[in-house]
Amino acid sequence: MADFFIRRHLLPALAALSLALAGCAASFAPKPTRPAIEHAEEGENLVFQRKFEEAEKEFRLALLAAPEETSHYLRHADLLEILGRDQEAREVLTAGLRSSKPDRDQTLHLTHRLILLNALKLDGLKEAVRLLETLPPDSFARTDGAGVIALSQDQPRAALPLFDRAQHLARNTDEQALALYHAALAYLRLEDEKSTSAALYYAITLAENPVLIKDIERLWAKINIKTN
Repeated sequence: MADFFIRRHLLPALAALSLALAGCAASFAPKPTRPAIEHAEEGENLVFQRKFEEAEKEFRLALLAAPEETSHYLRHADLLEILGRDQEAREVLTAGLRSSKPDRDQTLHLTHRLILLNALKLDGLKEAVRLLETLPPDSFARTDGAGVIALSQDQPRAALPLFDRAQHLARNTDEQALALYHAALAYLRLEDEKSTSAALYYAITLAENPVLIKDIERLWAKINIKTN
């Protein structure tokens, strides 16, 4: 009798409740209120003000409004990394490769970023190695990525020459700063505090990307706590 009551009355009621809750969730889901470019512009203003949580929301809306725009994936991933949401950042970068229309440089950038995330911040070294093989030889992305993988394999001495070469292959100051930051990580593993500080100093004078600046700040704070 109890089983009949559950099947006849309780289960349909629970199913209806689940559908109602799903409908409520969908109705409260964030939706773009302006064109994608306006959400992105507002997001950049918030990044400048270091209001990263609010900026992340704006770029999430920009992506919903223009899912084909690769630059929005890159900036959204930046903000997720700054906020420590590394797994979500990896998902966004992967979606950027699959769902947007990246040009050659954007493809290199997306892939390089995925290598760094997998190797340095997530347990994804095997995936990082796979992605590295897709990059062109003698490119900054492949050289720096190879150094990061060597570092993740606890081979800082092997990584350092790669980071030095990456600085020479860099196409802009931000890439130079990234290679210097990675060199600082290698020197830290070797317990060379003087070289770590020097690499970080030069990195911060060149860095423009907010993720890189945040990573440098975190490492600098870590070194100061250790030495004080």
